[in-house]
Amino acid sequence: MFKPINSRILIRPDEKEMATQSGILLTAESVDRPLSGIVVAGSDSVPGSHVAFSRYAQDEIMVERERMYIVSEHAILGIYTQDE
Repeated sequence: MFKPINSRILIRPDEKEMATQSGILLTAESVDRPLSGIVVAGSDSVPGSHVAFSRYAQDEIMVERERMYIVSEHAILGIYTQDE
């Protein structure tokens, strides 16, 4: 497993739709990068938290054949919570 250092967070990005509602398939280049995801590992963040981060704040890496992002802790905008 990959362990981020220096106040960085490893995030599994949310999946984007690869087809329009009418069924037209989109290429990966035409779909915007996700701006949210699930924390996998990090310094002070809680693994499993669903977070939002700044656009272009992420560096893409491959971890065990899966695309993930490294994001600086200061680029995290907030944590999604469930309304009770």
